[in-house]
Amino acid sequence: MKNTWGDAFYFVFSNIRDTGLFSLGLCDLINSMAWEELGLPDGLNLRIGLHAGPVYACTDPITNLPNFFGSHVSQAARIEPIT
Repeated sequence: MKNTWGDAFYFVFSNIRDTGLFSLGLCDLINSMAWEELGLPDGLNLRIGLHAGPVYACTDPITNLPNFFGSHVSQAARIEPIT
């Protein structure tokens, strides 16, 4: 599952290995981007906040799409702005 919340990306993976591999790949992508070609500062760097824990799956009654919730989702949301 993937989603955006304000200035954040939110991903849910079925196992911790895929989570780690995705995070490392994202870090490599960020570090290899030619930001200036996109009109952004050459030294732009983005932060990655990572938290892993169990979540509960549901179908969002408003969007009718899969969604995940639980205390670990809330904790990850609190980590993101302070990383």
